[in-house]
Amino acid sequence: MNWSLFLKRHQPAPKVTLALLAGLGGVVGIGVLGALTSLTTLALIMAPFGASCVLLFSVASSPLSQPANVIGGHLVSAVVGMVMMWILPDTWWAVALAVGLAISAMALLRVTHPPHC
Repeated sequence: MNWSLFLKRHQPAPKVTLALLAGLGGVVGIGVLGALTSLTTLALIMAPFGASCVLLFSVASSPLSQPANVIGGHLVSAVVGMVMMWILPDTWWAVALAVGLAISAMALLRVTHPPHC
C-alpha cells in the first residue's frame, strides 16, 4: 500500500499566527452564540455553526466561505427544513428528504455552504 497518498496534503502549511487566529475566531463565534443562548433561552447553537466557523476562520478565501454563501446557505436550508418539518412527519426519511432538497436549493441558488439541516 502506498501510504504517501494518505499523507499528502493539498493545503499549504498555514502560518502559526493565522491558525491560532482561526481558532480564536471559532471561540468568539461559538462563545457569542452560547452566551446568547443562555441569555435568551433560545437554541442558537447548532452543529452547522461549528462547521461554518471552520470554513470562515480557516479557509476564508474558499467560495463556500463567502458572505452570500454563508448567510444564503443557512437561510435557504433553514427555510427548507422548516417547511419540510411543517408538511412531513418526524421520521428519518423526512429528514433525508429535507437535506436533499436543501442541497438542491442551495446549488440552484448558488449559495452552497455545507453542512446544513
